[in-house]
Amino acid sequence: MTKILHTCSRITILLFLPIAFATPAFSAGIKLKTDKGAPVLVNADNYAGDSESHVMELTGHVHVIYSEQAISCDHAVIHDLSNEIEADGHLIIDSSTVHVEGERANLNYKTNLGVIENGFVVSGQIMLEGDRITKIGPDEYIAEKGNYTACTTCPPAWGFRAREIDAQLGGYARLRSVLFEVLNFPVLWLPYLIVPLKSDRQSGFLIPRISITPSAAGAKGFQVGFSESYFWAIDRSQDATISIKSTPANGVKGSVDYRYLLSETSRGELSMGAIQDKFFDGYITSLDPADSPLSANFTRWYFHYEHHYDLPDGFTQNTKINMLSDFNYPTSFPEDYMSIAGERALESRFTLSKNTEITHSSLDASYYLNLLKADPLNGGNGTLMAGNTDAVHRAPELRFSTVNTKIGNTHFLFHSDFNYVHFARQDMAYDDLSTCTNSLGQVIECYDPSRGLVPGTTALIKGTGQFDPEIDAMRTGDRFDMHPEIAYPFQIGRFLDVVPSMAFRYTQYNFDVSPDNPTQSPSPAQDPNVIPYSTFPSRSYFTEAISARSRMSTVWGTDPGNPREIKYKHEFEPEIRVTHLSGMNETQSPFLNSNDHTPEFLEDQPITDNDLFNTANPLGLQFDYNDRVISKNIITGLITNKIIKKTWTKPPVVPTNPDLKPVSLDANIDEANYLQIIEVKLWQSFDLDAATRSPRYPWSDIDALIDFRFQNLESNLLLRYYPYQNVTNTSLRSRMFDKYGNFLQVTYDQDFKITENLADSNYGNPSNHAESIGLGAGFIRKYVKLLGNINLHPVNFKNSYYINSFDVLLNLTPPGNCWGVGIHVLHGLGQVGASTTINFDYQFGGSKTAGTTEQPVSTSPPGSSGPPPPTNNI
Repeated sequence: MTKILHTCSRITILLFLPIAFATPAFSAGIKLKTDKGAPVLVNADNYAGDSESHVMELTGHVHVIYSEQAISCDHAVIHDLSNEIEADGHLIIDSSTVHVEGERANLNYKTNLGVIENGFVVSGQIMLEGDRITKIGPDEYIAEKGNYTACTTCPPAWGFRAREIDAQLGGYARLRSVLFEVLNFPVLWLPYLIVPLKSDRQSGFLIPRISITPSAAGAKGFQVGFSESYFWAIDRSQDATISIKSTPANGVKGSVDYRYLLSETSRGELSMGAIQDKFFDGYITSLDPADSPLSANFTRWYFHYEHHYDLPDGFTQNTKINMLSDFNYPTSFPEDYMSIAGERALESRFTLSKNTEITHSSLDASYYLNLLKADPLNGGNGTLMAGNTDAVHRAPELRFSTVNTKIGNTHFLFHSDFNYVHFARQDMAYDDLSTCTNSLGQVIECYDPSRGLVPGTTALIKGTGQFDPEIDAMRTGDRFDMHPEIAYPFQIGRFLDVVPSMAFRYTQYNFDVSPDNPTQSPSPAQDPNVIPYSTFPSRSYFTEAISARSRMSTVWGTDPGNPREIKYKHEFEPEIRVTHLSGMNETQSPFLNSNDHTPEFLEDQPITDNDLFNTANPLGLQFDYNDRVISKNIITGLITNKIIKKTWTKPPVVPTNPDLKPVSLDANIDEANYLQIIEVKLWQSFDLDAATRSPRYPWSDIDALIDFRFQNLESNLLLRYYPYQNVTNTSLRSRMFDKYGNFLQVTYDQDFKITENLADSNYGNPSNHAESIGLGAGFIRKYVKLLGNINLHPVNFKNSYYINSFDVLLNLTPPGNCWGVGIHVLHGLGQVGASTTINFDYQFGGSKTAGTTEQPVSTSPPGSSGPPPPTNNI
């Protein structure tokens, strides 16, 4: 039998022969036609035969064309009565989809079926070879003692040798008594094998994966795991992947990933999995049983669901559900929940919104899992859900806002924002706090013992057990916030834009608890420092503002004589804004504080315990940053520099006509492209009120934004310098890339804790200073794709760094475009050691690329049916 090793060099491409050179018959009375009545066209150097014998013999450069295919050979005999063609000698059969070569063939030009001896069939990337190949259908072949491969290399990187191969092009190949070969070397024998020969989505088993993960904590070496997945193509709009993964230390984990598509813009995905983790059982039983009661068969699991629906009448509905069995799950299995590693809370959210040209309306509900817990099961509750009593949720939240809209035919602009939110929790409506003294003798507020050990103390301090509005922190209730604004923009001359505006803000609260002792002792009348309590406090005020902005620009070019020259425009925009707050009217309440003494540099700082437990400004914050009122009488200066690049698209090729005037370059002058390549902003605010207070902190942080957008470089840098703390918060994202997809990326983040206590902002305290460096790279070539990302953190905040997490993906697609290997190395945040996943991909002829997608393959016993129809993405 002719080997594929030899046939690779013999494959030729035969274009369809021009009809003009062929004739429909060789002698009078012989008319050859297909079953559809189309003529059979033939040509040769010599021919013999007559109409009585109904046989004609052709020799020398024989060509026969019928049924959209061409036969080329040295010798052929055509039997008119049986409609058969016997061909041999340099036999080649070509059509638009199939190329065939062999020693000899017996074909029927009526049915377009037949037999090829010692030949091979090539269709796309598929090559089928056999001692005897029988064509039994339009696209179906049976090869006896055959070989099958989808590799274009010689010898093929892999292939299957089988006693019989039934190949349906565009369907499946069924192989019996199969020997899997690598470089023509036998590796594995299988009794039966089904492989897909089509590129559509199809059900079937995916190639198994190998994973290498560190052994359990305290043990040496690695453990090797295996995973197998079944891809289920349910229908054209939905599919699912069902997977089982087994590792010696953890056990067997099952997971399901279900995807569906309702329209081009509406889709959803559900992922879930569970494992009875043997290692986790050992970890939990090592804890104090009184703190973490756990049966020996505790099941760890995750659930993630997300969808986006575009509904009629402009409505959009988004849902996200995230649930976990324990806080350690993202660290143990980062491949399932890599996105939440390092997060403080896990959010589940429902949103129904509608946007028009001028309005936004939305209904929200958010449920949070508090991840800031040391115990993976949240103390003695036994399960994470039961222990999530201290988390505060937002349900419901209603929003309505409008964009700037003209009032009638005037130049006045109006916009407004309305927001209502209800804060809820499973636990008490307040945090039961108690005033105590820490080890330094400082007076602080302390949590109830159910919250854990009080920071800075050596013992648990109990609360009073009763709601005390002077000390305890309210955590639940309602807030309604209304914020309308009116503006009147106008110009002075050609260079000064002025926008005066006035806004009114009204905030109404409703708390869920009243004092256990309605009569405060001492009373506000007895002690002026005692603030009366109200369950329905409110705050309102006006904000008057005026901003003035000017714009100056200059333009220069690179080739003044060329109407399509590249030009650059520099714009310089200075701006000043003055804000004044007036008419402050707020209910006297321990939970409302006008923040008169809050410095401007705290306006955008995240909420911390300092906002609740601050004896200098007790409970100056209620629910979140929207309750802050910091910016009162403020002057803000802003300077913006922009450079805009103007280029031209290549003009279309216009055919010339000697009778018409030639097309000039100016005819396509409207094809200009504008790109803002550089933007630099610098701004700072000055608080007029703070300039008269002590301590005197009138200046805000100095902010600088530097943004580059070049052809092969994008960079974004945000700097926030705090003059009183003498530190700079930094956020840098820089990426170099080329048109092939190769890139190099650097990120750098540095954040200091900014408080009124200037000593908190220092490099030496890890709890007050966070710093990280991220390095990413992508290298893409014809046969190699390498993507990687490494996150570095400082060691004791010195000049040395350690690798905190990394993620590396390597895809290899060797020549032949028929197989590939993917290697994924992942070290998640908090994970002990790195895990490695190895995935092999084989392209059986139905996919265009190797090494990047999973292609189903099925092994079934003889006589069983193969997987139905095709792939991995909707």
